[in-house]
Amino acid sequence: MRTCLAVGLLVTVCAAGCGGDGEQPAPAASDASSTDQSEPVKATPGVGKRGRDYGAGPISTPVAAYFTTKERLQFMQVVQPMQIYRVQHGHFPETHEEFMKEIIEANSLKLPELPAGERYVYDAKKAAEMSDYDPKDPPLLVERSGEE
Repeated sequence: MRTCLAVGLLVTVCAAGCGGDGEQPAPAASDASSTDQSEPVKATPGVGKRGRDYGAGPISTPVAAYFTTKERLQFMQVVQPMQIYRVQHGHFPETHEEFMKEIIEANSLKLPELPAGERYVYDAKKAAEMSDYDPKDPPLLVERSGEE
């Protein structure tokens, strides 16, 4: 029974990873930073350390799709705590520290692990302009620090 479920899951992931009409993952933060080291990118699926640079192929494509899906789920877990916070306080968190403490730590959330030299940055100005939290256009960014 477990084998059938595992094979079914693998076939589903393969089919999802091979389709051309689906949503493309965000460009990897390291790709964006190679052209402009100071330009942060959106913290969306595809920025994490795992599942990058595997290339395309019958094995690597499903593996990359697995990690992208896992990251998508991790970022989706931020939506509800952000909405609850806004209802309780009348606004989204106003600083990076407040976001990390009141949203991430208070809800025991784990953001995808980033490659060395990259870090998450909460854009409070963008959050203040948002009427609703959109995980496809979050106020959370990934920036590459000057140190390697």
